[in-house]
Amino acid sequence: MESGLYWLLPDRIVYWKLCGIITMDALNTNLKDLFETFEHADNSVIHLILDAREITKFKADGTDVRPNLKLLAKHRTLGKFQTVATNMKIQHKINILTIDFGTRMLNSTSVYEAMQALKHADATLPVQLPEPDNLKPIHRFLQPE
Repeated sequence: MESGLYWLLPDRIVYWKLCGIITMDALNTNLKDLFETFEHADNSVIHLILDAREITKFKADGTDVRPNLKLLAKHRTLGKFQTVATNMKIQHKINILTIDFGTRMLNSTSVYEAMQALKHADATLPVQLPEPDNLKPIHRFLQPE
């Protein structure tokens, strides 16, 4: 699966997959796309899972992306924000970048754990969540420029 934004559960859970070397420009582009999704959310809660297990490196310090992350953290439709990382350096960088999410953010080492935590936090989610294989992409984010 490539880097991108996918619906794990349409209109309820966004699966944000990041792979390889991540630049702050790429993060800002993804964040703008996330804002668009959250703005079209009919006032329902959307949870976010950030899968960072395949990130090899962050190419900048993150000061450029913090304002957009702060806006996302305060968005009216954001539910829980789960990060999934197995590399401690990457997890530490994510924790620094996402400090504004406060108690909305949880860390996991597997997507399964992240989904279980979301189900525990939101009783309205179905008991069986789909696995993040063959997910439906959020097409407006993946269109060629």
